[in-house]
Amino acid sequence: MMASSGRISIWDLETQSAIRTITTAGPGLFIRAHEDSPYVWADAMFAASPHEITVFEKAPPFRVVGRIDEGVQTLHPEFTADGRFVYVSDWQGDVVRVYDAFDLERVPEIEGIREPTGIFSTGRRNERMGH
Repeated sequence: MMASSGRISIWDLETQSAIRTITTAGPGLFIRAHEDSPYVWADAMFAASPHEITVFEKAPPFRVVGRIDEGVQTLHPEFTADGRFVYVSDWQGDVVRVYDAFDLERVPEIEGIREPTGIFSTGRRNERMGH
């Protein structure tokens, strides 16, 4: 059996070439950004230890600015409509953690939710196609 690794490839659409690879804890399911945030948040839902969220710059040089490593099986980072906070579901931990989208600090969490999965901001209903 071949081990899976987590990688996010960043492409230059003009040259059709990869310009950067971001390494994550393992294969993920969701990756999110917000127009008012400088960062991209990506889960590692299918990693051997699926509880790490990788946060990296959405502009060159695309540096990793943090790795949130808590919970049991975290997935689906979702920004609030204004881009100030990010919700992260902990599927096996029965909690939704809320993080400040700029300094990555955890703020109050929502407990007692059975197997939370996707959180979808109503602000996304007006998004343009193709991002």
